[in-house]
Amino acid sequence: MLADRSVKKIKWPLYLTMLLGAVLMVTASLPFLQGWWQNWLDVQAESIVYPVEIDEFLSKLESNPKILADFNSVTTRDPLIVDEIDYGNIENWFSNGKFHAQKQTSQSYRLDIDKLNIHNALVKVGGTNIDYNLVQFNTDVAIGDYGAPVIFGHSMLRQFYNPKESNKERYKGLFSTIMTLEPGDEIQVTIAEVTYTFLVTDLQVVQPDDDFIMSQDKSKKQIKLVTCTPEGTRLRRGVVTAELKV
Repeated sequence: MLADRSVKKIKWPLYLTMLLGAVLMVTASLPFLQGWWQNWLDVQAESIVYPVEIDEFLSKLESNPKILADFNSVTTRDPLIVDEIDYGNIENWFSNGKFHAQKQTSQSYRLDIDKLNIHNALVKVGGTNIDYNLVQFNTDVAIGDYGAPVIFGHSMLRQFYNPKESNKERYKGLFSTIMTLEPGDEIQVTIAEVTYTFLVTDLQVVQPDDDFIMSQDKSKKQIKLVTCTPEGTRLRRGVVTAELKV
């Protein structure tokens, strides 16, 4: 009996080693299996004709990130995501060149949206690069003044969204969920220890060159948050408007 127990004790490490080896083999093969599966999806994917419902598009996009679509409601083979364009530069968000970035100033402030777990987000006033911070595109309107500072930020597919401050890449998708906000939700902006609270009043999805993105209502004290929508695409612009809480 003692001999049998000693044999069993010797075999357990062997079984664990074999199991670990099997797990490593499966893990190593996953990229190849994923690539094969993605190629099959690309062949099977259907062209999409726009406009379509946002939820319907997202469900299709999640199963095939390389879905091809157009901006004019006709079938096309042009890529939906054009990697050659640097969308870290806000000026490239406008195809007609009507809006030009203003020089980055020394001013900055912090933005918080508790509902979306966005905390202590850095907003720089002026400039074009939104890969490492948010950017207020128009420098001629201050927080708390009449008009609307327009703040731009990236979006990405929800699966990769991580707004935590510990995530060094969070600004590459920090505004992914702003279009889930609802009227009455709070957005807080802190400048030099003074906090302004804005209440969401409106959400709109518009074309990339729509004048509404930069439009100003000088009778109200507002802010606008702008990102690409649906999440992870460049098709449209989602605009959240919020008004200063009295």
